Formats: sequence, structure tokens, C-alpha cells
Amino acid sequence: MNKKWIALSSQTGSEILNISRRIDYFPDILVTNNNLENLNEDLFKFYAESTDKLLLKVDVKIKSNHYDKIFSEFKNPIITLNGWLKIVPPDICKKYKIYNGHPGLISEFPELKGKDPVQRVWADKTYKRFGSVIHLVTAEVDDGKILMEDSGDFNFDTFEEFDSAQRKLSLNLWINFLKKYIK
Repeated sequence: MNKKWIALSSQTGSEILNISRRIDYFPDILVTNNNLENLNEDLFKFYAESTDKLLLKVDVKIKSNHYDKIFSEFKNPIITLNGWLKIVPPDICKKYKIYNGHPGLISEFPELKGKDPVQRVWADKTYKRFGSVIHLVTAEVDDGKILMEDSGDFNFDTFEEFDSAQRKLSLNLWINFLKKYIK
């Protein structure tokens, strides 16, 4: 293992669990501001039983010094936002390389930056393509340099089909990204 991985998630962590199983490596530190009882049961169990990985529950009001303390644990860690629903302070964005997965093809459709792009694409019905990107985190929301992207044609009959395809596309993007940067 060349790099250590710090992942932040405000959600259940299911995406992190799926990524970790596919690359056979779990984040060295998983940071969440979610209630622990809301985490994916298998993910929580993994961290509860691990002797060399850390699950860190943080307050909703995480500040720059808290990020700094967590991120400085390792030299040049890979820091990913996997459903992290907080804005990272500008000074932290400048100090560390942080990567965000965004489930909107913002390289083609910059209007999909921000919250709920999947729901907005579905509601609009005019998009011919859908996709995801991984980008560097900057002080501006979803505005950093795009490092990887994947897309497909939008031809779904139900939101469930679309949401499933979007999740698979995002998952595979993360897997390819982390294989490249971690191993």
C-alpha cells in the first residue's frame, strides 16, 4: 500500500463498502457525521472488528482545525468525499488534495453542480446523456479540475433503472480511480 486512504461520508457508507470490497481495501480512516446506527451494518461491523482501521464520528459542526487534525494523521493521504454533505473550508481545500465523486456529468452540463443532480436530470427529461465525475475539491462547490469521468446514454423508463445505472457508473469510476491512486 503506497498511500493511506481517508474517506468522508455523511450517508450510510454503502458506496464505501462496495468500493472497498471491489478493491480489497478499506479506508484507513472513515469519517462520518452520520449517527452510527445509520451506517451500513456490514461497514460498521468491519470497523468495529478492525485493529488497524479507524471509524471516526465527528460533530456536524466540523471546522478547519478538525479536518487538519484528521488529514495530518498520514503523509499525503488520498482523501475522498463519498457522499460528504458538508462544505470543506477553503483553507483545507488549498492545503490538501481532496477528491469528490459527483453523480452529474458536470463536464458537459455545469448546471448539474450542487445538490441532487440525479433527481434534477430525471425531473428535467431533456438530458440525452448522464454520468459521473471525480474532481479535485476547491472552495467552489463541484468546481475543481475533473480527473476522471464516465457517461452513458439516457434511455430509462423508470427512475429506479436510472438511479441504479448512475450508482453503478459512479461505483466503477471510484474503483478505477482508487486502483490507480492507492495500489
